[in-house]
Amino acid sequence: MNRILLCLIGSAVALGALFWLMSDKRSGSDRSTLDEPLLVFCAASNRSVMEVVITDYQKECGRSVQVQYGPSQTLLSSLQVSHVGDLFLPADDSFIELARKADLVDEILPVATMRAVVAVAKGNPKKIATLEDLLKSDVRYVQASSDAAAIGRITKEVLGPTGIWDRLQGVSKGDRLTVTDVASDVAIGAADAGIVYDAVV
Repeated sequence: MNRILLCLIGSAVALGALFWLMSDKRSGSDRSTLDEPLLVFCAASNRSVMEVVITDYQKECGRSVQVQYGPSQTLLSSLQVSHVGDLFLPADDSFIELARKADLVDEILPVATMRAVVAVAKGNPKKIATLEDLLKSDVRYVQASSDAAAIGRITKEVLGPTGIWDRLQGVSKGDRLTVTDVASDVAIGAADAGIVYDAVV
């Protein structure tokens, strides 16, 4: 597999530093390699950050970047099948360990962290202050799939032992494929709240 740097991303500045590091590392590479597009597999939660960084990177370095966005599990599966890629930016470090075990890793570079938060409509009209508030009958709650999205898996792992995970499952208006789908539902008013990463908010 080409060089794959596994990292968590939470800010444009941090990812920008990663791209600069990668550029410096390759300064001794032959030009034919540098002419090829940089292939990035990136968790959907990092899209807004990545778009800014990629624009700056292409402008400064003159190298094109191809990005495949999606759920971390789907991206990892794509890497396992294709064995092609330069950067893998999953939404949580459990996917880094899975990639390491599958021998898809040349180097791991932690860059930043993201935290799970409850996203609410602007102004918080439903006055949501606790996880228990998500269970109220007048609150439309949506969540990311625990099978496909990192935020769904983390939420299940943390909240499962408390019993609130099962209760949230019972009131959820549906599972979304990615964390950005959850955030979009809240942003457009299709839901009142959902658990997302702070970087997405």
